[in-house]
Amino acid sequence: MLRCLLLILLLLPLSARADEAEDLLIDNQLLTAELQLARSGKLYILFDLRDNLILFKASGVDLKRLPLQEKKLYGPSPEAKDHTLFRRETSSPPRREAVRIPDRSTVNDAPKEEKSADDTLHALERDDMPGRYRLILDDGTRIDIRSADTGFVAAAVRLGDTTARAGRTLKKPFVDPSSELQLTLALDDARQLYWSFAEEVPCLIRPPATIP
Repeated sequence: MLRCLLLILLLLPLSARADEAEDLLIDNQLLTAELQLARSGKLYILFDLRDNLILFKASGVDLKRLPLQEKKLYGPSPEAKDHTLFRRETSSPPRREAVRIPDRSTVNDAPKEEKSADDTLHALERDDMPGRYRLILDDGTRIDIRSADTGFVAAAVRLGDTTARAGRTLKKPFVDPSSELQLTLALDDARQLYWSFAEEVPCLIRPPATIP
């Protein structure tokens, strides 16, 4: 028994170094992918699960930071490469009256009051965005976004999420090997992410550290 314990103690540092090397390899791959995105000058999103942040970036510069209040990862770690958003799913999509483009040939003859009404644009704003939704990336990775609500309804929703996750965890290795993230943000931050993260926008995912 003593020999087994000594062997375990000797192997622990080797295992820790291997895990650390794996984290460094992932970081290197992500930095290489981010370099290509930064050179494009376009907006991209970094889901940094190691530092508990979602970063909006362009040309390698941080534009905005959204702190994560909670994170969970199911299935394998996402690949260390650039992804793109395929689609967004929500049970409460933003709704707003359609924008009306006035006919200039008739507006000049219309009364002043009607001109003002026709020229009013009904644009969507951040507060119109949902606080709960799912982001599906091009490789099948799913990111469930939740806002940190309180009260009985929020508790019931969390209980339902926990039950659903338990079922998915049991069947996921056999049915769906893709990664699944569940991230909790403040309500305004969840809305900001939905508002800014449109289809075809690229993103990177930095997984949690192998060694906690």
